[in-house]
Amino acid sequence: MISADLHLHSQWSPDGQECMSHIFSECVKKNFTHIAITDHLDLQDPSGEEGVKGLERYLADIEYTGRNFPTLKILKGLEAGVNKNNLHGTEALIAPHRFDMILLSIHSFGSINVAKLPVNMDHPSFIKAYLEETLFCVSHMEQYQVLAHLDYPARYTPFTLQDYMENADLVEEVLIALIKRRKALELNTARLDRPENFRIMEWILQQYTRLGGYMVTVGSDAHKLEAIGRNFDRAEQLLNSVGLDHLTVFEDTRPKQLSWTSYSVELREPKS
Repeated sequence: MISADLHLHSQWSPDGQECMSHIFSECVKKNFTHIAITDHLDLQDPSGEEGVKGLERYLADIEYTGRNFPTLKILKGLEAGVNKNNLHGTEALIAPHRFDMILLSIHSFGSINVAKLPVNMDHPSFIKAYLEETLFCVSHMEQYQVLAHLDYPARYTPFTLQDYMENADLVEEVLIALIKRRKALELNTARLDRPENFRIMEWILQQYTRLGGYMVTVGSDAHKLEAIGRNFDRAEQLLNSVGLDHLTVFEDTRPKQLSWTSYSVELREPKS
C-alpha cells in the first residue's frame, strides 16, 4: 500500500483548513510513514493571495509540531506556483531556506488563471499554452524537485485526453526535461475518481515510463483532513499498470526510492 502522501496543505495556505497537529494526527491514524507539508507560495497571483507569509515561521511550525509525532517522517515542503514572470522572485525568496522538497506548479501565467478557460481559446490551444509555460519553468527553475499535477487544467474545466494527445510533442518535451534534470513527476490523486482525469494521468504515466522515467511521487493535494490519502487505491492501479513498484521521496532535496508494494518500509538510493 502507498504509505507516503507528499502533497498536503495546512492553514498556512489561503485555502487550507487544518492546523499542523491535526494533519499529523490524521496521517498517523491512516498509517502513513512519510508525508510532506507543501503549502502555497504564488507570487503575483491574480487573486492577490500569495500564500505562505513568513517562510521561517512556516518551517518552524512544521518542525516543532512534528516533534510530537516520532513515528512519522515529516518533510518540509512548499508548492511554488511559478510562471515566466515570477520565477526569479520565487527562487530568490526560497533560496535562504532549507526544504526537503519543492513542488513546481503552474496555477497562472500572464493574465490566465489555469483553473478557468479563457473565452477566446479552444481546448487544445489552452493546453498548448499551459504546456509551453510548464516547459519553460521545468527547464529554467533550479530549486524544485517535483512537477506537480500536470493534469491541473482538467481539474476545473472539462478538458479531455484528446486535448493532451493533440499536444503530445510538448508533453514529451516536458517529461524529457524532468528526466534529464532528475526531477520527479507527481501523480496527483485529487481527481482520480473522475474517469477522464484518470485516463489523462494514465496516458501521462505511460509516456513518462516509455521515455525511461521512474521518479514518481504521490500526493492527495488535501486541504482538509478527510481528503488525505484520497484515491490512493486508484493511484496503485496506475502504478501497477506501468510497472512502478517504488515511489520517490525526498529528504533534504535528495531522492530516495520507497517500496509501496510491500508492508515493510524499504528505502533505497535511486538509479543513477
